[in-house]
Amino acid sequence: MKNIQLKLKTLSLILLTGLAFTGCSKDDDNNGNDTNEDLNEGNATAVIRADEQAIQFSSETENSFAAIVKTKIDENEIEQLVIVMKDDNSNVMIVAGATPAPSNPINYNLSTPLTGEYLFTAGVGMDGENSSNDKTYGVGTYQQGEEVVLQSKGSFKITSISATSVKGTFEMTLYNSYNPDNAQDAKELSVTQGAFDLPIVELSEGDLEDLGLD
Repeated sequence: MKNIQLKLKTLSLILLTGLAFTGCSKDDDNNGNDTNEDLNEGNATAVIRADEQAIQFSSETENSFAAIVKTKIDENEIEQLVIVMKDDNSNVMIVAGATPAPSNPINYNLSTPLTGEYLFTAGVGMDGENSSNDKTYGVGTYQQGEEVVLQSKGSFKITSISATSVKGTFEMTLYNSYNPDNAQDAKELSVTQGAFDLPIVELSEGDLEDLGLD
């Protein structure tokens, strides 16, 4: 098996921590013939509000899935849970990552995404994988002195996880900038009534290219 370097092209907020995702796929043993036939349909729903518009996010396609990938922190190799949800009708993409990958139900607090127990991050691209910076909303905090000017909040709950699937719910308030130079101009995005039931799949290079992740 060969290692695959995963990057989220324009949902770069997932990489704010400096982590790169490295996965390993059994499909690489199949004489290099990459297909996405093993990607089962996953379903995800949510109500998203941003830029004075409301979107009924709904996905029941192979573009919504989860995967366990490997990443290195210092010299330690750690498994990470990556969740991808995409609504092809609205072209909205939701991506989340948790390190280490949970083995039991857990509730991630978006106000404190980095703790001694886990690192969690999430992002919403309003134009899918091609979202520009102002169309990309993510987890973060910006503080001026003792005053918190911007801070993501909400929760992302893993209610069930097995070797083959992951289920959960989420509500999030995210912003499209945590830059001190334009923090006051940052736009807010809210996600409510979020729910997902996704297959955990093994990814090949071809799968990543098809989904806009490489």
